Amino acid sequence: LYLDAGHVLLRTRERPYRIYGAILVTYAVFITLFPHMTSLLTGSGIFYTLFLIFGMGVAYGMVAMHLINVHKKEQTMQEKLYYLSFHDHLTGLRNRVYLESFLDTLDDTEDVNASVMMADLDTLKVINDRFGHAYGDEMIIRAGEILKDSTNDTDLLVRYGGDEFVAVYAGRDEEAMEKTMDDIRKRTEDAAVEGIPLSFSLGFCVHVKDRSVYETLRFAEKRMYENKRSKSGDR
Repeated sequence: LYLDAGHVLLRTRERPYRIYGAILVTYAVFITLFPHMTSLLTGSGIFYTLFLIFGMGVAYGMVAMHLINVHKKEQTMQEKLYYLSFHDHLTGLRNRVYLESFLDTLDDTEDVNASVMMADLDTLKVINDRFGHAYGDEMIIRAGEILKDSTNDTDLLVRYGGDEFVAVYAGRDEEAMEKTMDDIRKRTEDAAVEGIPLSFSLGFCVHVKDRSVYETLRFAEKRMYENKRSKSGDR
């Protein structure tokens, strides 16, 4: 009981556990002094009854605390699983599952004022081949940070998969999107991992009425690949 009480008192600062830990200590003291108390007290039958009731209360309390602890662990695990189902574990950005759910919502909205950009990390394969995937992960994280700087609270940035990212910008027209891509290119000028410069191929499309948001995404992807081919000279 003393060990259980110490464990309960030290494992958490939450008030219910503290109170229950104090009850365990009190019950442990009662058990320790029980032989002496019975010889000093009269009406021992009542004392035995109260002691038994108190002991049963402690036992039920132990079960209750265990169930509360199990419930909290399950709740924490469910929250973690929920988080991982909609977030990329490496960058902390939203993932493709969340993006598809978000685009479905946009498609159900009559008036959508948004632009979609797709970014492909050009130099990820180079750094993976030369230095290993740990450095590739570092480049992906750095790429996510650079792209995140181009968004605000009303925008959405997603790691689409592998070395690809998708951003959905609210209320940005063609001119604003050109400026956004220029800003991203400027941010990558001094960015490098192990001497390998960080570089994006970029493509965007401004969403228009009477077109699926998924079509807008496909146009952005097409332009991104055109940008990538123009860099390699593959027309």
